[in-house]
Amino acid sequence: MQYEPNESNEQHYPAQPREELKMKHLALGRVFWLTVLALFAQPLYAHTTGHTAGGFGLGFAHPLLGGDHLLAMLAVGVWAAHLRGRALWVLPSAFVAALLVGMQIGRGAGAVPWVEPMVAASLLILGLMIALQLRPAATAAIAVVSVFGLVHGHAHGAEMVGALIPYAAGMMLASLLLHGAGIGLGLMLQRAQLQLYRLSGAGVAIAGTALLLV
Repeated sequence: MQYEPNESNEQHYPAQPREELKMKHLALGRVFWLTVLALFAQPLYAHTTGHTAGGFGLGFAHPLLGGDHLLAMLAVGVWAAHLRGRALWVLPSAFVAALLVGMQIGRGAGAVPWVEPMVAASLLILGLMIALQLRPAATAAIAVVSVFGLVHGHAHGAEMVGALIPYAAGMMLASLLLHGAGIGLGLMLQRAQLQLYRLSGAGVAIAGTALLLV
């Protein structure tokens, strides 16, 4: 089974003047590359070798302050926007559910050396999925984002001390909001210019490659 676009829900917009569309495309391109530069200007790894205190506010802020988690959340949303249909809610839900499970596992098992390379690999693979416009079967797409959700959750759970529930609630809310932002971005980029959509995936893949080489 593959995700198919819901053509009945697609909206048709009146044709716009070429110059107006060109200006919109240029503006979107500037926003995209400024966002990429801003992410590379801060440390991409959200995870440290120390411990993070619990709390709803810190859990909510954590995904927003680390480039690796931020890019992964946005990438899942952008990819879901390409798959359309049920993927718009199934993929984000699967990632966040796996994130919670991974946090619990990481809290009990502690830090392990393979987690950070897997976090970097998640960016590389998600970026390639977007850049190459891949449309795997529904079960495969769910499995991919679930594995990556477990990895990201493990990394956060291993470094956290204090109450798990408020921290996890804040992180899950922030993650869902980032997924929603990624879906909106993906739909906007595809509607404006397909090349920008593919470039967004290439940017995420480059970030993942850079983390693997660090």
